[in-house]
Amino acid sequence: MKKTIRGILPLLFLSAMMAVPAWGQDEPEPEADPKPEAEPKPEAGTKPPPDAIKLLADITKANADKDTGHLDLLLKSIRDLAESSKDQEVLDQIAAELIKSLKVAKGNFGTQRSIVEVMGALRSKECLSTLKKQAFRKKAKDVEEQALQACALLSIGKYRDPKMIGALEDETKNRSLPVANAAYEAFQQYGASPGKVRKQVAEILMKRLDSEYPSAGKQGSGATSAEAQERWKKLQETIVKSLQAVCRETTIIDIENWREWWKENKRNAKLWKDKKAT
Repeated sequence: MKKTIRGILPLLFLSAMMAVPAWGQDEPEPEADPKPEAEPKPEAGTKPPPDAIKLLADITKANADKDTGHLDLLLKSIRDLAESSKDQEVLDQIAAELIKSLKVAKGNFGTQRSIVEVMGALRSKECLSTLKKQAFRKKAKDVEEQALQACALLSIGKYRDPKMIGALEDETKNRSLPVANAAYEAFQQYGASPGKVRKQVAEILMKRLDSEYPSAGKQGSGATSAEAQERWKKLQETIVKSLQAVCRETTIIDIENWREWWKENKRNAKLWKDKKAT
């Protein structure tokens, strides 16, 4: 028994010495407090803080200073605000400031396009009125004006206003390819519209399809012009995507197949019933 105790004692002493820090050795530092959890982001639709609205006034200053970098960041924040807020007072303030800023930015087409893009997220009557002036102008003078007109057409499409369908159809006939393409693309937004509206847009697209397609109605009349061929190359993909959106039929790509599909389904009442897009 004594031998056993004598054998254990050195081990216990050694263990105790290992547990005690050496002379002059710093004791281990206590663990740092865990980082505080990040505050949860406000839910969509909640009213933004007052300073968020105050930022809107900076647009005018950024325009005056031609500070495009600051302006782009500002407009991105405003677009996010417009898409998430359900406070009509906030949206009205945004709309008023954007309309004013668009006038200040006259001649600065890059800034104007950015502002027009944000207007598409607002669903504001005042913004829509301003967009119409940009989108349905008599004739864009140069490439910059055409790009601004195209941007305005895309923003108008986001309103999905049935009253805009005829004006959009007119712009599909525009000789400027960017403008015509934007008008066709704007129709894609109507895929979320009621069945009656979707069918109206589909009828326009099928009619325009035959007008744009180089060989349509010209069998036996010889080759189509190189200009018509080039235009068709640029527009056909957009027209097909718009048809897919409003007809809710994403598997058809070929033009002849679309003609067959339309012939079979244009009077299919079940297809054009009001229902949510899938």
